[in-house]
Amino acid sequence: GYYDPSLYLKYRSGSCSYAIPVPNGPYSVTLEYCETASGNVVGSRVFNVAIEGTTVLSNFDILTKTQLFTPIFEAFNVNVTGGTLDIAQTNVTGSATLSAIVVRTRPLVPTMIATGEYHTFFLAAGKLIVIGSNRAGEAGYTYPTVGQTPFPARGPSLVSGSTVFTDVACGGYQSV
Repeated sequence: GYYDPSLYLKYRSGSCSYAIPVPNGPYSVTLEYCETASGNVVGSRVFNVAIEGTTVLSNFDILTKTQLFTPIFEAFNVNVTGGTLDIAQTNVTGSATLSAIVVRTRPLVPTMIATGEYHTFFLAAGKLIVIGSNRAGEAGYTYPTVGQTPFPARGPSLVSGSTVFTDVACGGYQSV
């Protein structure tokens, strides 16, 4: 991960929440912590953290994971569905603290929905991805929206849960 010591000179403390506007989808959220109160010992600062309404850290104590003035990164994969990434920290003992939040998009893992002699069909984020080639070796298609594909599907439906395609035309290319 990225390490910038200046991030830990300031921090937010106490119960707090964040509502970060982001497009719906999968994200990796890294919360960066550093205990900088030299008088604190294990048990002085204990708190809970929830992301998108789910508790991801319960009774979290920075000093049980690292020592004073040493940052720690806690990373979580989340899926945002309401257009806002919600993060909330609540005090258990002492005051919660947070030095930095890093939000990264995560690549979608495509789901294979069908195979044909020359093509494999995947679905990811509402897009149909066709990987394969025609008999001439020409390949590579991505269609913007399932159900609005620019090619006629003969035989099983692309979105019906079928697993084998024997007759699907892709533009001028056909897998038979």
